[in-house]
Amino acid sequence: MKSRRRNNSQNRRTSPGEKGSNKPDLSGKVKENKYGYEIRLKNHLDKQWANWLDGWTITNIGIGEVILTCSETDHAGLHGVLDKIRDLNLTIISVQQIDGEE
Repeated sequence: MKSRRRNNSQNRRTSPGEKGSNKPDLSGKVKENKYGYEIRLKNHLDKQWANWLDGWTITNIGIGEVILTCSETDHAGLHGVLDKIRDLNLTIISVQQIDGEE
């Protein structure tokens, strides 16, 4: 009976981050990207909603619209406030990323 020799270059497992590995290197910390956002809505909102909207600033403008701003949030925070806007059945006019420093 012949013994089969294994070809080490083809069957050897590689560690994460090693050349030839198909697995991502997850050893480093994940950087959390934060941005500023401005959301423009139809109709006005009372300032009391600011706490429920996780501290977003409410600015009612004269043309029957409201601008919600947050100078620093991540994508999860943005989606969280968008979910709350949906729950209040408010109409979104626009969402845009702004400079994070006010």
